[in-house]
Amino acid sequence: MRFVCPKQGCSFEGSKHKFIYHLAKHYSALIRVFGHDEQFSVKLCSSRDIMCLLSEDNFLYLIIRKITELGWAVSVVCVRPPEVSKPELRYELSLKCDEEFHLRLETRIESTTLSDGLPEDKHFLMIPSEFCSSGGVELNVCIRKNPV
Repeated sequence: MRFVCPKQGCSFEGSKHKFIYHLAKHYSALIRVFGHDEQFSVKLCSSRDIMCLLSEDNFLYLIIRKITELGWAVSVVCVRPPEVSKPELRYELSLKCDEEFHLRLETRIESTTLSDGLPEDKHFLMIPSEFCSSGGVELNVCIRKNPV
């Protein structure tokens, strides 16, 4: 599979590893290696709208942060052909802002080739503007592969 840059106006196309390098070099995307079914934290900040997650078994995911009037809309996609449905992938995003305010989303991961750019988010975690400081927010992430 060829990987296509989802950024408007960019014509990059290449292998998975060149794609990850391209996002890191040209768009300051952070890269994180992780294991499925393991919770980990990532720092989202206002200067970065994409983060690459590469699983130990070589699945590529993108955490996408979009700025809206209400705050940040955060979602996860898997970069693979949409017709590949196995294994089913799910993700959980959670955020604890203080002792009284917690946010959590658990849903299925959409698959995309990125050939038409970033997909429209059907499911996302909305982080209210008041919690989106310039220093960023710590987001807990867990990606699960359900057995076939």
